Amino acid sequence: MKPTPSYCSIITGILAFLCLWMVTLNITAVAGQNRALVIGIDAYQDQTISFPATAKEDARALAGFLEKHLGFQVTLLLGKAADRAAMLKALQSLSENAEPEDTLLIYFSGAAEVESLYGYGWWLGSDAIKGNLQSYLEVRTIQRILRNTGARNVLLISDAPFPDAAIGSPVAESRMLETAENQQGFSHAVLYKSRNETDPPETGGKNGLLVSALMRSLSLTENQLTGIKLFSALLSKTHESGAVFEYRSLKTGRDFSKDFVFTLPVKEKHVSKPVLVKEEPKAQLSIASNADGTMIRINGQEQGSAPLERLVLEAGRYRIEARAAGYENITEEFRLAPGEEKRLELTLAIRKPEKGRLVIRVSPENASIQFKTQKLSYSPDMTLAPGSYSLRVEAPLYQPVLRDIHIKSGEKTEEEFFLTLKPSYENSLAMRFIPIEAGVFEMGSPEDEVRRNPDEKRISVEITEPFMMQVHEVTVGQWRRFVEDTGYKSEAETGAGAHALESGFRWVLDRHYNWRNPGYKVTDELPVSAVSYNDVQNYILWLREKEGLYYDLPTEAEWEYAARAGSSTAYAYGNCLSDDQANFAANSFRAGCAVGAFRQKPLPTGSLQPNNWGLKDMQGNMWEWCRDWYGKYPGNHNALIQNPFGPETGERRVLRGGGWDTDMDSIRVANRYSMPPSAAYANIGFRLVIRP
Repeated sequence: MKPTPSYCSIITGILAFLCLWMVTLNITAVAGQNRALVIGIDAYQDQTISFPATAKEDARALAGFLEKHLGFQVTLLLGKAADRAAMLKALQSLSENAEPEDTLLIYFSGAAEVESLYGYGWWLGSDAIKGNLQSYLEVRTIQRILRNTGARNVLLISDAPFPDAAIGSPVAESRMLETAENQQGFSHAVLYKSRNETDPPETGGKNGLLVSALMRSLSLTENQLTGIKLFSALLSKTHESGAVFEYRSLKTGRDFSKDFVFTLPVKEKHVSKPVLVKEEPKAQLSIASNADGTMIRINGQEQGSAPLERLVLEAGRYRIEARAAGYENITEEFRLAPGEEKRLELTLAIRKPEKGRLVIRVSPENASIQFKTQKLSYSPDMTLAPGSYSLRVEAPLYQPVLRDIHIKSGEKTEEEFFLTLKPSYENSLAMRFIPIEAGVFEMGSPEDEVRRNPDEKRISVEITEPFMMQVHEVTVGQWRRFVEDTGYKSEAETGAGAHALESGFRWVLDRHYNWRNPGYKVTDELPVSAVSYNDVQNYILWLREKEGLYYDLPTEAEWEYAARAGSSTAYAYGNCLSDDQANFAANSFRAGCAVGAFRQKPLPTGSLQPNNWGLKDMQGNMWEWCRDWYGKYPGNHNALIQNPFGPETGERRVLRGGGWDTDMDSIRVANRYSMPPSAAYANIGFRLVIRP
């Protein structure tokens, strides 16, 4: 990113001459202290923010000039150190410590923004984020700070656009009263660069356009110069360049009743004989501290570590800063009289440990985070005192995780908790569920599979989220709990009845057939049958409310993924199926496969072998309702499809797995069947999944 053109060097030149005049300021009877805050930012955390190219170096040069030549007490903020908090703290300190006779000078060079509709504006500290106003320092905050200062003479210079809402009318000489008559007036003023579309050209020399013009203006022979005259002379030399600068009153709630008046020294044509002045006796300062290795700075100059004995200093006002590792910094101000011997005993307070930050990421997102031993509640990016903490992270259906974490002073601790599903879960109806992990499989059948149907075209499928699947089909007893709790009547009971197999070969619809009487004697251990898809949806809603978990039917893809259990053959157990692996019409013929028994009725759930993932009766016993409307598989074999489900609407719902009467070819894993959602048959049941 290329920085924007800067006028830091220009503003530095202005400040140097203004400060020189302020040394001889002839406004008040009592001389005060010169205090300055100098800010130069050429490094921003957000690299999309433009800034003056030489802001940092010009600010550094200005600060050195003020301290060395004009005796200013300077607070200097440069680059990354000049964040919003640091600027705000420095402004507050400058304002609060000022006395009426003091002159305050504030200089800013960096990025700024002005809102044109209402005239608001902001200075951008080094930690500002583009467009985030909370990260900006609002000019109204600066006004409020300066409103409370005791200093009557404040000059703010902004090498950046300044908002209209913060300034008054241009300073006009006709509005100023005689200085001698307004000793208690205020001259809170601002000199700033107005917003303009293009920056004025550089002069080609070391200094910018404004500095060069200012240098020529200094040839004025008057021994007194007001801010207005200086500004007028400056504009006369820059009017052809297109540069726009403003000199206005700063709105701080104080009556702007006078202008800065500077008395310039008169150059004498002849050098008079030197006058001998009796030198005042110097003062002596000794410093001790309660903290080992306390570093001492006096008026911004490093003096070494305490104890310090008999430092020889001129009489005057001083500011001392003390800092030591593990202790809070302190700042004190004092005066030294001529010949005084002063001793300072500094007492630094032990620094409280800086808090650390804690950021936790969890999966699943609904997991709860609890502190085991402390009465604390977790919130994102919370602060904690340094030390060790015990955490428990848990979520329904997942195994809880216990972990001790350690928070370090001033550091951010990041922790990740990835919970895994429980190996097994049993609800209040004795339904047992096991986890089915996410994965990829080939759905459908290969083209050479015997008795393959046209709607089984293979596609590559990814199941992206784990789920819990019921080990067995829902039993008569588990359905009965629902009926007893709600009084529910199935569609077969309230309508034309259900279909039952009569004489071993004919399906008959009769109003006497339903889940209580599906054409064979029922017990609570048998899988429930003769319930429609619509009946099952009512059962699911009841179970969700009762258990507080998200029960559902599996999608067709989830059902086949779980039924295959990692296999790619016609059956989960291979290319043939035996009657000890599934309950079906095993006496049906399939080339190369042995013939078994046809039991002609369902078995109690879980009577036969499980598949490789521990699920039972996925093939045979009962056809099982799936959540999808029946339709063609989406996509094609060359694309990986994530979590497919059927059409948005339809007339028939998918059935999978085959029933106790189904022949060997039709009970293949890939075989698809469908029925209207109101259909009720003595060979159709269901099993559930829980979505975590």
